[in-house]
Amino acid sequence: MSFNKFKLINLLTIPMVILLATGCGSNAYVKEVIPSDGICELDANGCPIDPNDPDCTGDYSHCKPDIVPPNPNPDPDPVPPNPDPNPNPKPDPDPKPDPEKPVIPNGMVIDTRNPVEFILSVCDESFNPPLTVLGTIDNGNNKIVVPLHYTVAGESARLNAYVKTVKLDPSLSQEGEANVFLKFVWNEQDVGSSGYIYANVIVDDSAGNNDGAFKVKCGLADRNYYGIPLAIFDYPVTTLDYSQFTIKVTSYVISDDGGQIWLPVVSPKTGSVWLNNNLNADYITVGNPYFDPHKQAETTKDIHAYGGLYQWGRRADGHQLITYPDEATGVAVNGTTEDKADNPTGSLFIKSEGDWRVKPDQGLWKGLDAKNRVCPKKFRLADDNEWKAEYDGRGALGWTWLPPSFLKLSATGIRRGTTALVYGSGHEAHYWTSTIFNTNLANTLFFNYYEDDSYTHQYRKADGNPVRCRMDNKFL
Repeated sequence: MSFNKFKLINLLTIPMVILLATGCGSNAYVKEVIPSDGICELDANGCPIDPNDPDCTGDYSHCKPDIVPPNPNPDPDPVPPNPDPNPNPKPDPDPKPDPEKPVIPNGMVIDTRNPVEFILSVCDESFNPPLTVLGTIDNGNNKIVVPLHYTVAGESARLNAYVKTVKLDPSLSQEGEANVFLKFVWNEQDVGSSGYIYANVIVDDSAGNNDGAFKVKCGLADRNYYGIPLAIFDYPVTTLDYSQFTIKVTSYVISDDGGQIWLPVVSPKTGSVWLNNNLNADYITVGNPYFDPHKQAETTKDIHAYGGLYQWGRRADGHQLITYPDEATGVAVNGTTEDKADNPTGSLFIKSEGDWRVKPDQGLWKGLDAKNRVCPKKFRLADDNEWKAEYDGRGALGWTWLPPSFLKLSATGIRRGTTALVYGSGHEAHYWTSTIFNTNLANTLFFNYYEDDSYTHQYRKADGNPVRCRMDNKFL
């Protein structure tokens, strides 16, 4: 949602008598419509249109000096002011910011994507082992950082600092902590023609537990994958318009009944629901030392978010398992074979110039009833159009996160079907779609650190690529 906050403020500053006379739906701030003497005509800023109008006797101190009307009853013998005893005063050591100074400079636009951050806080005994995750926001490892993409009509600009503070409801605290404030902050900075600024969410509980952390109450939004709002921050995106960043709490988790647990994330652009991590990522694998289903990739090179590299249309039979000693190196867990098979009985990666199967089949990963379904219940692979609806191909050379940033896609690399070797980890990724290109090729969403675009591209079905699942529309 984008709205014009300054227009709202201007409307609220209109003298009440005018609103009562004309109704809120009229241009009440332009002209008093009751024909009578004593009319003071005001502009959109609540200032006199005619600075010499003797009927304008209200308080117009908020108006610019050149349009403040004269006092209709001036003192006939004004007392001259005392001379300034200090003609060269020192500046105020703590000057107050100019309230009329816009945060966003002219020509700068921040994307109005209404980003959302989900906090998982769940206590569920039905899992084995029982799942207990207390969602935490703090100023350390669980700090929330919001990347905001911008463009500038020119080579550079100066962005002013911004702070928005909200008070948290103590009933949402696991500890019943009161007097906790969250601040959405970015610093004053120089910006180029395009790029990202980073807003930090800072916990201020100096009047509470004073530990810089807020623990979210367990089970607040049970079975509600859209979550409930914890905090909503307005932030400027142009000189006049505002957008919103929302932090939501959810207790809804998704399980594949095979040792993987995900958190749903909702697209701020389309409202669609996706898994928050790739299949087989360390963060969603029960028993993994890095298991934390709330967590997403901290950077595009986060190896614990990489996950498995699947041959298109193949079951999760172990062929997809990869370990990553570092961000640029992927090592297969299992071996390889050159024998094609329609129904592989082992976990060997099948090397091929095209398809890993003897007989191609376009329905292996298509829809909820896919023959070789790898996504959890209610989820499936997205097709080309569903991926395109989430990203816009925007330039992002040297990205932190290429859109769609809410998915926190990681640069897993690709496992070549011809050699079974993994390459490109840390600087590129090719996410499988359900869309077939031809007998041997299927489409992926491709992005690369060294290119300034994201787009669909075709790869061999025998290649190994990451999988991210989307909820089917029938459940939205």
